[in-house]
Amino acid sequence: MLRDPTPLARRAIVLVWIWFATDCLVALESVWEISVLSGVNSDASADQVLGDGADPAVITGLAYLLGIITSGWMVLRWVYVVNRNAHHWSDAMTIGPKWNVGWFFVPIAGLWMPFAGLRQSRGATIDPQHPDRVPVPAWMRLWWGLWITSLMLGNFAGRLAFAADTAGEMTAANWLYVLSIPIDLPLTILLCHLIREVSAMQQARIADMASMAPEGPAHTSHR
Repeated sequence: MLRDPTPLARRAIVLVWIWFATDCLVALESVWEISVLSGVNSDASADQVLGDGADPAVITGLAYLLGIITSGWMVLRWVYVVNRNAHHWSDAMTIGPKWNVGWFFVPIAGLWMPFAGLRQSRGATIDPQHPDRVPVPAWMRLWWGLWITSLMLGNFAGRLAFAADTAGEMTAANWLYVLSIPIDLPLTILLCHLIREVSAMQQARIADMASMAPEGPAHTSHR
């Protein structure tokens, strides 16, 4: 069943930018912690130095978690819909809508299979007969590279912050959060561009199909 993905796309784009805003809040809170920790010995206890000041980290962390869950949920719904639409037009696709979403959660394979599914959805929207022949734009490859980099950096920073005991270790973790912003900004821009582009192409294809469809009831003879 075909579905116009543009309403989902609009909601996904708004939520992705909200996620980025929470990402910036985490980075700003990390800058504050760096400034506090810079005035003490690197071997000093981070908990003792920050004290109750660690509370903002909990608040920004919860805001970030909420942002990534809500935006991720909406983006994955969009991925499902555009893949299902593409399957309606093309028999050459090898990754279905459920697996295009599911691969995001599979270790190792999640590094390339979700991208393969999105590439097929985009390709089938442009050329249903030969989706694999549609060139993959450089910006799309860049987006996926930034996504993998951001994922790995965030995972490493989270592990480092969780295990940090000293001011020096916590400072290192906070710098990783700050350094994620130059990665996550272009990541956000390119993801929104991908959502807009594929949604617009699918909307146009659905509209063309509707305009060429015969008006069944209007041409039915009555005896």
